[in-house]
Amino acid sequence: MASWTPPSSGAGLGGLGDSLPLGLFAENPEHPCLFKAWLGVTWNLPVNPTNPYIVQFEGVWSFNYVRIGNGSGSSVCGLVFNDLNSDGVQNGGEVGLGGVTVELSGPGGTTSTVSAPDGSYCFLGLGAGSYTVTQIVDPQSGYVSTTATSFSRDAMGCGAMQGGDFGQNLQNTGCDGHTMGYWGNKHGGALVTDNGLLSLLGSLNVVDASGAAFTTASLSDYKTWLKNAEATNMAYMLSAQLVAMRFNVAVGFVSSGCSISDPNLGTISISDLMDAAVASLGAHPYTPTGHAERAYQEQLKNALDNANNNTNWL
Repeated sequence: MASWTPPSSGAGLGGLGDSLPLGLFAENPEHPCLFKAWLGVTWNLPVNPTNPYIVQFEGVWSFNYVRIGNGSGSSVCGLVFNDLNSDGVQNGGEVGLGGVTVELSGPGGTTSTVSAPDGSYCFLGLGAGSYTVTQIVDPQSGYVSTTATSFSRDAMGCGAMQGGDFGQNLQNTGCDGHTMGYWGNKHGGALVTDNGLLSLLGSLNVVDASGAAFTTASLSDYKTWLKNAEATNMAYMLSAQLVAMRFNVAVGFVSSGCSISDPNLGTISISDLMDAAVASLGAHPYTPTGHAERAYQEQLKNALDNANNNTNWL
């Protein structure tokens, strides 16, 4: 060998201390979790981690019998979550999905488990080897995958490892609006809670009667806000209709590709209509009588209201 580049050390767990290069101490299957750690500032051949029984005290220190894990094998764990915005990342308020089948394929064959109510899953007591973790998307559920459907993982058989987080979201195919009243009653409220829909409020620029931005994690506060919506500030009334439609889309009642026919706005997709409402609310959160933007916001509000009541779909 003409040259050799040692593995780099780096920051330790949580950014504290230093991490050390690790190499298998022995191939003996009875001791799969014993490692040899090397720490040094210089490496001179042939003294290196490929020759673990020679120690150079000037620049290299050897620490042997470092045990990883507790000897019970590896665990491969992860989460299945409701990816409301379909971006492949679990954002705040996007809750776990229970009841989803997850399969693990590896040296021992294929086994499966079902995600817990909080979306978590785990495979325990795994030996060393290469594994594939796969989420099974039920085609009858209406959900589609928003992340990779499988992840490859190499386990040492020594400790916990991340199996991969899987995202799913409802594939919207219908145009079946539900009204503000529905989203304020117990049935709509249950969907709001189960799907973490209140996390969407911050992205919609919705406001209250004074034009102040409205966000909340409280179902009770949300219901009060929705019930009290009125047109003294037209932006408030538009906000309430926008929230109802956004929730309709989030749970699969309405496809974002559905289109309406409106006497003022013409033919427009519900996605573009919601985008227009979000933009108007962001620019004009307080639109009392006489405000230049009030008439346009009323047009947007009426179009959303009619769509929530299923009277203007194409």
